[in-house]
Amino acid sequence: MTDPHATPHQITTPDGRLLDLWLAGPPDGDPLVFHSGTPGAGVPFGWHVRNLAERNLRYVSASRPGYGDSTRR
Repeated sequence: MTDPHATPHQITTPDGRLLDLWLAGPPDGDPLVFHSGTPGAGVPFGWHVRNLAERNLRYVSASRPGYGDSTRR
């Protein structure tokens, strides 16, 4: 199940594409950049975020181009 406390963001790349960026967990936690593999989106799962938060880690992930709300190349 998707983490209900995850914060989705969109950033614009230098070439104008949109990229989904997901943040979850303690705001002051050490960032852990998670790559979900391909194909896929960076949407965090609740159990995953809880386990990371117990270790004071903040989930940071991006959706691959063409997945989630990230635009294709």
